Amino acid sequence: MKFLIHICLMGFLLVFYSPLYAQEQNLTEDSVEEESEEGEEVDKGPTATDANAAKMIEYHLLVRGGPEQIKTLETIEKKGSQKEGKNLYDMIWYRKAPHKYRVEQSYRKLGRDYRTIRVYDGQTAWTQEVEPKPKPPAVMTTAQAKDFIMEADFYGPLVDHQSKGHFFVYDSSTTVYGKPAYIVKGRLSNGAIVFYYFDAKDYLIRRYGFSEKFAASTANADYYPTGFRKFYGVVMELGREYVANKSIYKKVDFESIKVNEEISDSLFTMPKSKEFWLRQKDK
Repeated sequence: MKFLIHICLMGFLLVFYSPLYAQEQNLTEDSVEEESEEGEEVDKGPTATDANAAKMIEYHLLVRGGPEQIKTLETIEKKGSQKEGKNLYDMIWYRKAPHKYRVEQSYRKLGRDYRTIRVYDGQTAWTQEVEPKPKPPAVMTTAQAKDFIMEADFYGPLVDHQSKGHFFVYDSSTTVYGKPAYIVKGRLSNGAIVFYYFDAKDYLIRRYGFSEKFAASTANADYYPTGFRKFYGVVMELGREYVANKSIYKKVDFESIKVNEEISDSLFTMPKSKEFWLRQKDK
């Protein structure tokens, strides 16, 4: 109940002040566009953060619980499911501050159990097929590791974004499911261009735009949080729907979330193997 009252009060204050920022329209935006080998312009994204975007990010973090409370989190364990087309996977996500990350994906097919893990130990991103027959671990290629390492940031790109080298600018306003929202465009330190859609009243993220790889091509995609709940004083998502070309291609549900419980470092340690597979070149 206190959380709802807090959100309502914050929503009133933010709606009262936010038009001042929305009307300024990127006065400090500094973006770079380059030409690709085919001669097409490539959007390199913003090279500095403007006041509008910085204020919206500040509001967002405050509504989530505040940067100080967010930084009291040290571990997060999530269990749930992931549905892609007709395929349903059991999932476990392990996070340990500041950058350790492990994702386990399990499913059953033709009477056999399959399990694959992907891990970032803070220095190396690696993957391994554990079931039905264990295979040697393999270091991810640079291309494979790029987004996974960014995803491993325990507190996310918005917390301490200045020191992490992420840049954001106010882009425009729109609606998400019929409700007003502000769009903030970002360029992450790995070069990825992303879009945050902040609710105009409570400044929670209602939509997130990014680029997704489908087979051999890359396309624009979005995810939409399907619900929120407070854990250890911090608002977290309860699930996501991933959309491309106006169709849901993946759905994730976090059925269990545990915060600040012990997670052993051994979960992130790459096992030693006599047959060590090392993939150093991009495919």
